[in-house]
Amino acid sequence: MGFTLTEIQLFLSGLRDNAPVGPRWKKLAARKLTEVEQNIARSLRLKSLLQHLLRCRCASFQLCVNRLRLSPSLRLLKSSRR
Repeated sequence: MGFTLTEIQLFLSGLRDNAPVGPRWKKLAARKLTEVEQNIARSLRLKSLLQHLLRCRCASFQLCVNRLRLSPSLRLLKSSRR
């Protein structure tokens, strides 16, 4: 599910059978949710770029780069990286 071995070890360390796991889950989930949201945003930017590339009919690499730079949807991608 995307948890690192270190995260799993941290979650399980010192955990007894009768220990409440709610507080641990909340801390781990909050941290992981931020990471997942960042990965989703990055994946959506990549998807948009790939969709643009599938429609590419440019005669040269330089022309393609210039057109992509001018694309309104890709301008939004560029600004979201900052």
